[in-house]
Amino acid sequence: MILSAPLIISARLLPAVKIGDCTISVAHRGYDCEGRLQFGFYYDRPGRKTYVDNSQRSGVGSRPNGKTIRQAMEAQLSFLLHAVEARESRERRGGKYDPADRDSGENLFPRFIVRWADANESEIEMAQFDLSEGE
Repeated sequence: MILSAPLIISARLLPAVKIGDCTISVAHRGYDCEGRLQFGFYYDRPGRKTYVDNSQRSGVGSRPNGKTIRQAMEAQLSFLLHAVEARESRERRGGKYDPADRDSGENLFPRFIVRWADANESEIEMAQFDLSEGE
């Protein structure tokens, strides 16, 4: 597989993007019972515990290749931006954080990841744009 910007090879030897102090790596995790690709994402930050997200799946019939890796990373960044949007919307309304609210996009990720994404929103948007342009 040949990678192009903004994808890099991480210290985990996986395709990744570097955003701020965080390297987000993506790994193909096999197939689920419906034949969908499963992806794992590692959020590595210096001096912090690694956050791992194994929840993303592709459409039916996909095969792992450079394009699906780019699409998976682009989707992951979209989910991060959605979580930031949900947090900002809740704060504008003056609402309190509710970890039990399964319908809130803010709960797609742990709070520390949403705070990190909020602080790096512009860089995430640029990486997402670069990924979409590189297809």
